[in-house]
Amino acid sequence: MILKFSITNFGPIRETQTISFEAEKSDHLKNYYITEVSGHRVLKAMLLFGANASGKTNVLNALDVLRKNWPLFLPLQRRKGLLVSRF
Repeated sequence: MILKFSITNFGPIRETQTISFEAEKSDHLKNYYITEVSGHRVLKAMLLFGANASGKTNVLNALDVLRKNWPLFLPLQRRKGLLVSRF
């Protein structure tokens, strides 16, 4: 589960940019867009919007790099026998 994702020095993104997948304290539309996992209120969906050429695709590309390589970020002893479920 990813709660926050930060990007620095990826493509044209130089300064740290952070995306949070945690929901705010509000209960507005709680039944539709928020789920609780291990005590965290997590968003079921997220929108990424901005002006043309503002870096939206670069953020998605960085998430894709994480998706393809996430076992490499784990200590070696936790990689053995790792089950991967593609979504």
